Amino acid sequence: MTGPFINSLNSQSPLNNVVQVHVVGNLTQKNCTTVFYNFPKDYNNIYFFRLQCPNEVKYNFAKGVSITVQTAPSAPLLTSVNQISEGAQVRLQCSVPVPCSVLPPSLTWLPQDSSRQEETEMLQNVDGQRIMMSAVTFTASADHHNQSIVCSVSYPLFEGGSTESSAATQRLNVLYAPRFTTATLSTSGPVSEGRTVTFTCSSDANPPVSHYTWYRDDSGNLSSSQLTRIRQAATLVLQVSQTDSGVYLCEAQTSRGSQRSRPVSLDVKGSCEDLVLAPYVICGVLLVLYILTVVVDLYKYRSLSRRLKQIELKGENTYTDLKTLSATSDYDQLQRQQP
Repeated sequence: MTGPFINSLNSQSPLNNVVQVHVVGNLTQKNCTTVFYNFPKDYNNIYFFRLQCPNEVKYNFAKGVSITVQTAPSAPLLTSVNQISEGAQVRLQCSVPVPCSVLPPSLTWLPQDSSRQEETEMLQNVDGQRIMMSAVTFTASADHHNQSIVCSVSYPLFEGGSTESSAATQRLNVLYAPRFTTATLSTSGPVSEGRTVTFTCSSDANPPVSHYTWYRDDSGNLSSSQLTRIRQAATLVLQVSQTDSGVYLCEAQTSRGSQRSRPVSLDVKGSCEDLVLAPYVICGVLLVLYILTVVVDLYKYRSLSRRLKQIELKGENTYTDLKTLSATSDYDQLQRQQP
């Protein structure tokens, strides 16, 4: 045999002129496995194998092979899962074809998680095509909900490096009971009787919470038998009186289960307490007014004193000037009377 020749459907020129070809199969056993190195792009076609021996034996195989050249590999085949229950074992499988067993592809799972178990193996289909399969196994939790699991593949190149990566993604839908159930009160500290307060209940669950229920604990030990059911709603609004003082909690419920919040305390002070404080408030206001009055009067007194002193000083200066003027006039008259 002089060597393998690979001809395209539309051309009789052998592909050997462009691509390095090497037969790795045993022709005597009808194994024509062939490796193409550095297959160029834009050579999409159907190719046929031709056998040419030193003697007159020449043969073109009738069955062709369709080859499509891609710059990036096709996305892996990733098994899909629908709804997953919290605590269930999940197994995801990712598979890609292996066109060249000498240069097998590389499969990568993202995000990386040390709690997952990974295993990879090479398989062969019934038609003889090799595939690489990778599987991850993990226990589903509420933290996995809405998480995207990615299987990425890249193929090594003969001259070094690798192809661009291609990926398939599976978003997880994990069903779990309510968690992080929290009751909050719109105000803190004692509340005056007659005021309006708002209780709010929140929780995280999938499916979302269908019912919120508010309870009041009249016993102090949070016993279910001692809880008084108030209302079924996510928000509880009360115009409070002293009888509303107590400990409140809420419960979130779904088809997957339920969870109660930590208690919150409501302390309502009566109107009598306000009356007790009223005299002190009034006295405080009167004291402030008295101090302001004293300060203003003192300021006025000092201002008036300064003005009186200024008037006295001005009067004395006027008397002195008049006295001096009178003495000067008498002296002038005496001077004029002398011969």
